[in-house]
Amino acid sequence: VCNTTASPNPHGVLPQLPDGTLTTSHEVADDCHFDGVITFGGMLSLRYGDSWFSKSQEMRKSLTILADQINYVLGGIRVGSQRYALNIKWVGDGSKVTQIANTTAHASRAGGGADFLIGPYGSSMTRYAAQQADLDGKIMIAPQAATPSVIASSSLTFGVLPAAIQYARAFGRAVKAAARLCDEKAGLSGLERWDPCSDENRRARCTTGDGNCTQSLKAGFIYEQ
Repeated sequence: VCNTTASPNPHGVLPQLPDGTLTTSHEVADDCHFDGVITFGGMLSLRYGDSWFSKSQEMRKSLTILADQINYVLGGIRVGSQRYALNIKWVGDGSKVTQIANTTAHASRAGGGADFLIGPYGSSMTRYAAQQADLDGKIMIAPQAATPSVIASSSLTFGVLPAAIQYARAFGRAVKAAARLCDEKAGLSGLERWDPCSDENRRARCTTGDGNCTQSLKAGFIYEQ
């Protein structure tokens, strides 16, 4: 029923979703004051207990605030002399890569379809969502994908986050700089009562044997699939 394979027929029967798949939407209260409506389709983990439920809730709340700002404060999306309301509809993805392609097809085509798509949480989920978006010919913004190859794999998917490796490099540079300070016995303001660069603390907290802080650095990383 559910797999990572994109549905090859964008105008055919929609692929099946698990029973009880949740959907929700955020629509402008009255679109009579607009010249039309632009609909974004999104894929989120909508059921409590989904692995990415809390992250998806954060994304949904942020997008809801954005839609209200555009519709009620800015007067809609202006295209030339016309104003369009922004509506968003979401389909539950269950936090599963085996479901995301089918979910994307529904977000793209079900219920009148969507004009644009908003990707799910995480690069692994976005990878398969992008494949389906390509088949449906829909531009997708990927707000929570930081793996460059995922964005580069699609000509219609656009990312907004820096590459994940940049965060790791910044972290590594900061830790190494702190270790170097200890090695150089540099003074650190505000730490007079406990000097991490004293010989005693440096040996106890930095080194794991012979050598200095910088030479003894170790770091572990958790990779989120």
